Amino acid sequence: MAPPSSVDLPTSRDNLRACSAAPFGKGKLVATAGPRLFFTTPYARHSRAEHQRRVPAFHSLLNRLVGTALCFASLLGAPSGLSGATFADAEFLIDSWQTEQGLPENSATAMVQTPDGYLWFGTFAGLVRFDGVKFTVFNPTNTPALPSPGIVNLHLDSSGGLWVSTVRGIVVRQGEQWIPYGKEQGWTGNFARTFSEHEEIICITSFDGRVFQVEKGKMKELPEPPGSRGLGYSGHVDRKGRIWVAQNSFFGFWDGQRWVRSDLAEMVTNGFQGAGQAQDGNLLVLCAAGLLRVAEGQLVSRIETPGPLPELWRIDEDHQGTVWVSTQYGGLFALSPGGTIRNFNMSRGLTYNSLRFCFEDKEQNLWVGSSGGGLMRFKRRTFLGYGVESGLPERVVKAVAEEAPGKVLIGTWGQGIVRLENGRASSFLSQRLNVWVQGLLVDRQRNTWVGTHGKGLYLVRGVNRLLISSEESGGDSVWGLFEDSRGRIWIGGERTISVFEGGQFKPYAETGTLNLGRVLYFAEDPKDGTIWAAGPNSLFRFDSGEWKEVEDSAGKSLKDVACLRTEPDGTLWVAGSGLGLLRLKQGRWSSPITEQHDLPTRNISSLLDDGLGFWWLGSNVGVIRVAKISAQWRTEFRPSFNRRSST
Repeated sequence: MAPPSSVDLPTSRDNLRACSAAPFGKGKLVATAGPRLFFTTPYARHSRAEHQRRVPAFHSLLNRLVGTALCFASLLGAPSGLSGATFADAEFLIDSWQTEQGLPENSATAMVQTPDGYLWFGTFAGLVRFDGVKFTVFNPTNTPALPSPGIVNLHLDSSGGLWVSTVRGIVVRQGEQWIPYGKEQGWTGNFARTFSEHEEIICITSFDGRVFQVEKGKMKELPEPPGSRGLGYSGHVDRKGRIWVAQNSFFGFWDGQRWVRSDLAEMVTNGFQGAGQAQDGNLLVLCAAGLLRVAEGQLVSRIETPGPLPELWRIDEDHQGTVWVSTQYGGLFALSPGGTIRNFNMSRGLTYNSLRFCFEDKEQNLWVGSSGGGLMRFKRRTFLGYGVESGLPERVVKAVAEEAPGKVLIGTWGQGIVRLENGRASSFLSQRLNVWVQGLLVDRQRNTWVGTHGKGLYLVRGVNRLLISSEESGGDSVWGLFEDSRGRIWIGGERTISVFEGGQFKPYAETGTLNLGRVLYFAEDPKDGTIWAAGPNSLFRFDSGEWKEVEDSAGKSLKDVACLRTEPDGTLWVAGSGLGLLRLKQGRWSSPITEQHDLPTRNISSLLDDGLGFWWLGSNVGVIRVAKISAQWRTEFRPSFNRRSST
């Protein structure tokens, strides 16, 4: 069972176009869509080793694909169950569930996910199992083994046992059996404040200050630690199986005979706010010194924080290393590994500011429980949009190019070029080049080529910029820009094609039979180095030093070609307005892929092979993902991602 998911493409238009390819950060890609620029979020469905193996080849591919639109998205889960209001944050889509959507009442106190995929969470009106669509409620009426419907805390142990702490005791669900833990079994606390486990040793602390150890199903209470009585402790089991506790007056471990004060106690107890378990099993502590990561009593790292947070309730960490702090009245705080902090509250997507947990499921969704606003889900956006609010001087973008890892150049319509880095736009040149940018290319020498509408071709070297004459560039307007494997720069000018090689421009003569003007897209055959060019009038191949038109299977010119793609065996794929997908292999055209093959539209404006088994197509209905297996296209196409498919 996959938790519910949603797709987002938050733009007023579905037509996706772009004039260059650019990776951005760790697997993020960029595309233009009407009046807004979009980046996809990192792909996170592969292991770290798989990611490291695939990404270099992927980036190498992207650096060769200048003049294409890009779109890449993370894999999606199953269709979502009905939720309440959805809030669109810059990074997340935030959905909510309350009593109107099936919760027994508007609290969510703790959450776990069992191996079968079910999400279990506590409320004060019962234990709830969620399959992504339906809420199933367990309470003393239908499950007499539950001591109370008021669920305070949950823990899933290494054997699959579900520990349920209620306001009247603890019970463990093992398979279909419910095992009570009362005074006879060693439980003397009121209700569980924290759970921690390592290699089948479980530590439970209670709100009334008691500490318990569970090993091989046997529970025993440890002597009371020498901290402030009545305040309770945060518990932790380290890799050696030792039980640690922390609060504002004591930080130390149980050595089997007595409590031993840690050498870090002075730092931890000073301004102590809370502790929780990290993804790697270490202990996270939030105190006056900042966010501490502690392993076996040794300080591993420290991140400074701006100050104390309002009444911390719980600390959780996600797979990216972001620490999520749930507070009693201040909302949710996200502390990144780099030290930046974000606050989510009722004015920024939350249904309530009093929170109990932030749990990450197997699909990397974040679930946030509240003490009055029900259950919320933070789903990372598939697409991130950047507009004037991010510093862009103009919303319409027609070209992008990677300048360096993590830096993307953006060509705007009328406001020149800006640089996007860390989510913010800045000036590319000290003096803005106010032109209508149609094409961008950063070549292997780190020179930037800028094709404009009516203002010619610019070559930027460092801080210097040079305007290339229209006689050399092929016209006053320039569209396609491409660098081939030999380092030649191919230029699609208004009148004709030009090539820059050996420091010289060579425009190809205009003839009465071939119209080489307004080429939008170039591609290179990796097998023999043949250069292909396409535009609104024809498809061309550069052969024996001259350009030749390539006609379709009926002997007619291919009109309105928008993008090309070559494969290692020399196969050429062609797409454009009204064409669907065409394939030219060994000199023969195949039948076009159209609606008969479940392609949602014949109007394709861009395409990219992500190197991970998928093609991503920009179109007039959004982004289309196409799966490829053993060089044979499936006849089933993924639904397109567009505004209408978002929540």
